Formats: sequence, C-alpha cells, structure tokens
Amino acid sequence: MPGQALWGSVVGESRWPRRRPRPGDPVHHSYGWREFALAPGSVVRRIDPDALPTLAAHLSQGATARGALRRAAEVRPGGTVFVTGAARGVGRSGGRIARRLGARRGVGDTGSERKAVRLRAEPGYDDIVVRGAGPVARRLRRAAPDGIDVLLDAVGGERLAAAR
Repeated sequence: MPGQALWGSVVGESRWPRRRPRPGDPVHHSYGWREFALAPGSVVRRIDPDALPTLAAHLSQGATARGALRRAAEVRPGGTVFVTGAARGVGRSGGRIARRLGARRGVGDTGSERKAVRLRAEPGYDDIVVRGAGPVARRLRRAAPDGIDVLLDAVGGERLAAAR
C-alpha cells in the first residue's frame, strides 16, 4: 500500500542505545523495509556478520541455503556440492555457504552461458552446468568426476535425476 513499508525480513544496524544488541551491531527483524524501525528487543536478533558471505544472505534466501546445507545435508569438509538454480536467490548463496562449511568443490547449474560466466567469476563455484548445452547428467559427470556429496536442489526435473 502506498506510504507503508514493504513487508519482509530486514538486515540492518542497531541504533538503540542499550546493552543488547549494541549500537552498530548487525541485526535482523521482520518489521519491513524502512529507514528506521522501533522494534521490541525480543524480535530483533543480532546476527554474526561472518557466518554467511554477506549480510544480505541472512535474509530468507541465504537462511534457506544455510539451513539446507548445514542442518539438512550436513556439508562435510572436502565434499563436492551441486547447487541447482545457482543464479537464483537460494543458489546465489549456496556455493559460498558450502565453501564456508568446508566443501572442497562447488558446482552450480544455470540456464544460460551469460549467467554461467558471472557465476564462475564469483566465489563458491568451480564449474557451472548450463542447461540446454547437452545432457545434464553428462555435463555434471564432467564437472564433478568423483561424484557429488550434497545436492541443494531448488529446481528439480532433469537436474535432480542427473544428481542421483
């Protein structure tokens, strides 16, 4: 609605002159996108700025990728992670988070060579499988010759079948 803040999760900086969180601490709340929000301390959570690649990763997409890779899949040091939809919200954080959790190799999946070039230039992905450039299973075997240990799948379909 015009004149109202856009609803959603927000990452910002505490300005409240109290003990916790301290002024300057990075914080997360769900009071919407606005320049300033006066929120009860019980709903403002201090976030660790080093836990994820960027503060923005603490928003829903980054939190989804981190939860999936840390809690559900349990990425182990030295493993290989395959992330479908690597240029999308969850996938953009997936490769970097997997690396922070100890993955040795990150392989992403995207729909165009233009996106693949960008993803290869960012940390987290060693190789990118481009859909439509040949059978996904064959391209995935080439990108991860020793197989994959973890699949972060936000797309399904042919990529899910290829990762088996």
